[in-house]
Amino acid sequence: MLLIAILVIGTSWWLITAVSTPLNRTALEAQQNARVLEHAKSALIGYVAQRALLAAEKNPGRLPCPEPASAQNNFAAGMYIDDDDGIASGSCTLPAVGRLPWRTLGIDKPLDASGEPLWYVVSPGWALAFPADKPIINSNTAGQLTLDGQAAVALIIAPGRAFNVEAGGGCAARQQLRIRQPNVAWDLRDFLECSNATSPADATFVTTGPAASFNDQVLAVTAKEIWLQAEGPVAARITRDVVPALEAALGAPYTDNVQWGGTTSMTKPMLPFALSFAEGATQPYQGSLPLWRAQGCAPATDPYCDPTFVQWAINDPDQIAYPNPSAVKSGAGSTTANITGTPDCMSASTSQTVTCTISYTGSCGGLLALGYLLGGSCLLDLQVSVRARARNVGRAVRTFTPTFVAPAPIAVSANPWSFASSTTPINNAGTAAADVRVNLPPASCACPPLLCALVPCTASKTVTVTVPIDVFGDHPGLTAFFAAGANQEWFVNNHWYDVMYYAVAPSHAPGGSHDCKAALDCLTVAGGNLPADVRALTGLMGFSVNGSARPSATLANYLDSAENRDGNTVFEQKIASRTFNDRFFAVSKY
Repeated sequence: MLLIAILVIGTSWWLITAVSTPLNRTALEAQQNARVLEHAKSALIGYVAQRALLAAEKNPGRLPCPEPASAQNNFAAGMYIDDDDGIASGSCTLPAVGRLPWRTLGIDKPLDASGEPLWYVVSPGWALAFPADKPIINSNTAGQLTLDGQAAVALIIAPGRAFNVEAGGGCAARQQLRIRQPNVAWDLRDFLECSNATSPADATFVTTGPAASFNDQVLAVTAKEIWLQAEGPVAARITRDVVPALEAALGAPYTDNVQWGGTTSMTKPMLPFALSFAEGATQPYQGSLPLWRAQGCAPATDPYCDPTFVQWAINDPDQIAYPNPSAVKSGAGSTTANITGTPDCMSASTSQTVTCTISYTGSCGGLLALGYLLGGSCLLDLQVSVRARARNVGRAVRTFTPTFVAPAPIAVSANPWSFASSTTPINNAGTAAADVRVNLPPASCACPPLLCALVPCTASKTVTVTVPIDVFGDHPGLTAFFAAGANQEWFVNNHWYDVMYYAVAPSHAPGGSHDCKAALDCLTVAGGNLPADVRALTGLMGFSVNGSARPSATLANYLDSAENRDGNTVFEQKIASRTFNDRFFAVSKY
């Protein structure tokens, strides 16, 4: 009886063990895989963050490609060559599926619980699709992969054991074979299953499938997880590369008191207004960086290129604030002729070119003018003032160059003529009141001897003066900001300006006193290390902490605290986290 009892107990233990061991083993393998996947994920994010700080990295936040298929199963001289395993490909067709580039990440080769190397998927837009590719990667860039319907920028996969995949539930039948063949790349379908094994790869992946058809264990990497670590290095690069260029671009243009009016100087600069950004931004003092440019750019491909942004005001309903172009006789210079009638500055003028047709006349001799007894040539001078309002000069970074030669300079339809002077004061609407003074070609007539002393010689002339909007050309500081090869080229090419905020002290904006210390309206940032008195600042708004889609018209989807959104001159800086990532930089300060 005792023997029978022992046999029964032993049999029962064997049956229980036979049933429970696979379950225990599966759970243990899943736990082991989870640890390996998390380690690989940390290494990937750390690699991206470390690269983001390097001056050589043209796309901070960019992910490496998988190891190239050509590196798998390399065979030469009778042996497999594994020295190039785990090195990321320089570029890859996206979405890309392949082995994790563990050597590139600087870690030991990670294996899942079944002894298989990890696989890796990269989203479109997050790696180089070809060697000369120029992806646009910034805090707004969304992951284009989905894992169970949720967006991701990368996936890391423990493929598990090879098995006979059964058809059904969206899975294709396949007997997985993992036999090395010389110089033949692995087939992803021998490692991944169901939706994860689409070949060529698509962007849809899953974490579960039918038990008889699926054993992948998948871990997602999200954009937020990347930027939690990489935005700090990006902020450091902004401080190093971008802030000096912004200081030069924004602080240099409007400092000439004679040209721009008011009390501007190098120590009391007038800074441009902000551009419209989002609902809640306090216009015109807060919004987007005012970096619109007009020259050397293509509007179709450059979102900050708009040759028509600055334009002449023509037929504006508000003729008090925006009067139509006109021309009058200037009180300066030698003016012996007079304008006849009213110059026509409307028939041919457009928002891009002011065109004024001016007739003028005068006379010499007569009334016993003894100076003309011997006759001679009568030359009658006239200096005119062409006046027009140029919109948005104070919302851009411009200079005034009357000798601008391309595509069209200031011109007069007859010679000789000369440019005399100009003033272009900017008002509190950002509009420049241009007063361009030109010495017109003299009107002339022949004065006969004797007769001219009695009967005057009358001279008249009609000319056309054109003043293109291009006289308000891009300031050299703005041109330098967008120059190829500049330190901040990575910032421009990746459109980081899309996630930058800009604020200017009201007294330093057009129409202000240009001294925020005296006006008590300097910008301040509580926390951080910015100086106490700031004329203008910019802020990296970072990834969306509330998960909202971008672009968005709601300021709360960019700036993370009420203090930073309330439109006053006080901002706050906190430690960056999952709930706050605003970072501020002074671009004009005392």
